[in-house]
Amino acid sequence: MVAMRLVMCLILLPLAGFAAAAELPPMAGVGVLVRDGKADCSAVLIAPDLVVTAAHCIAGKTLEAEGGDSQIQFRTGAYPGHQPFEQDAATLMPHPLYLTAKIAFNQPMSSDIALIGLAAPIPASVAMPIAWGRALGDETKALVASYPGGLGSRARERICPVTETNGSLVRLTCKVIPGESGGSVLRLTDSGPELTAIVIAASAPGVRPYAIAVQAEDRIRQLLTIHRPETLE
Repeated sequence: MVAMRLVMCLILLPLAGFAAAAELPPMAGVGVLVRDGKADCSAVLIAPDLVVTAAHCIAGKTLEAEGGDSQIQFRTGAYPGHQPFEQDAATLMPHPLYLTAKIAFNQPMSSDIALIGLAAPIPASVAMPIAWGRALGDETKALVASYPGGLGSRARERICPVTETNGSLVRLTCKVIPGESGGSVLRLTDSGPELTAIVIAASAPGVRPYAIAVQAEDRIRQLLTIHRPETLE
């Protein structure tokens, strides 16, 4: 594992170029979950009515619409001249292997990912879904976008060196704090940001800070096969 210097910066010039082409902020689909009026985990829009987050953010939760005691909304990112938009969650879909691992007292990190179906699509004029693609491979850096601890106007965006990939998991030299679970690990492409992984954990206190993320591509395909097979046809 090769140590790399952490670069902390906002990605302004590339994203500004994408925004000009799309006529709306390209990162507006990176948002935050709002539970009973308070900011909870980060999440990302991958289809007009579907978001991805960490499974531990919703595991064991039930919605008011299902007779539960909690209501969850997905709030899109807000940028200057671009207001956020909220939509109710209608269906919670944690990865089944995450639930199985929890029950068996195994390490569930490699399946700590979930889909949330929304009650209605997010309008295309508000936020475009973030494309999801191949897993992180030889890249040495990735863009992490998330909402740490509040309902800020936009995601916190910074470049994080990738120090290790191990099967379904990725380690990034980047400090994360509560609220950043479910955050997006992105690859920047000529056509815009592409989701590669989801932030699920931080390093323990007292060690050099790092973040753990679960590779998204295979896990999203598995969840879609279970819940929305028609989208893969």
